[in-house]
Amino acid sequence: MIEAQYTVSKSEYTEAQGLWSAQNQKKLPGGTVMAGAYYLMAAVTGLSLHYLPIGFEIAICAALALVIGVPYWRRLEIRKYLYAQATDRNEAVDLRIDETGYYSSRPGFNECRMTWRCFTGWKEGKSVFVLGRGIQMCIVPKKPFSSDQQVELRSLLTANVTITR
Repeated sequence: MIEAQYTVSKSEYTEAQGLWSAQNQKKLPGGTVMAGAYYLMAAVTGLSLHYLPIGFEIAICAALALVIGVPYWRRLEIRKYLYAQATDRNEAVDLRIDETGYYSSRPGFNECRMTWRCFTGWKEGKSVFVLGRGIQMCIVPKKPFSSDQQVELRSLLTANVTITR
């Protein structure tokens, strides 16, 4: 059994969002179609540029950069917004992980118990473990754990939850 108490920092939250939520767009209906449309638009634009005057080429390239850049910027802004909206972000989390599953509580806010089969995957980052349930996730920072506890947690996750790449 592993027990710890922690709070999730903004950098840990952002890292976890990047690890788990990076694939969420593909999990949503039409996500793969939209990604295909971006690539198709880039290919068609690239093939047609040599027929256009240079001014149009520059305008099309700038528009394409916006089409690609704005969603990336928007994702970063959404992560900041979600962190700011989490009213319990500064509250300490009491965590217990064992052979049966995951248990966390924030006194006065919430309590969560899940068996291992509730999770659809897990990922490990530089400073966090992320336990996923579809597009939702549980963030477990590494900082409160010793290296032996991290090894034990990794073995529990490997034995009970499918790792998501």
